[in-house]
Amino acid sequence: MIRALAIAASLGCLVMSGPALACRCNEPSAADAVASSAMAIFGKVATIRKVGPNAFDYEVIAERAWGQARPGTVVVRSQGMCQYEMEKDAKYLLFLRRTSPGILQTSVCMGNQPEAEMAATVSLLEGRYRTLEHMPANGAHAPCG
Repeated sequence: MIRALAIAASLGCLVMSGPALACRCNEPSAADAVASSAMAIFGKVATIRKVGPNAFDYEVIAERAWGQARPGTVVVRSQGMCQYEMEKDAKYLLFLRRTSPGILQTSVCMGNQPEAEMAATVSLLEGRYRTLEHMPANGAHAPCG
């Protein structure tokens, strides 16, 4: 009987520890996201590629960039329990960090926003950084919104 209780208790701990694996962070305010960012982009998701069990690479056409980021096509990785899921052809304001050469990464804990929610945050970014905009090959100015 004692052995059965010990097994049940240990199984209960395993079941109870499940939620502890979920992403736990407080979504930063717009001001905190801007203050703690080294780079941000606004762009459209062109392609999505699964690169691991819980990891995706998003090819984003960055129309606007702030900080260390540059406009143009970039690959943004989001992975793990705190991955920021995006939809193809949708536009987002993304806060990024460089994890290794050529790899830009984001997560739900960095202050990312869909296009419809980003106006106030863009104002804060423009107050902190010079905005760089994507110029298409034909020299025409790219629309930003």
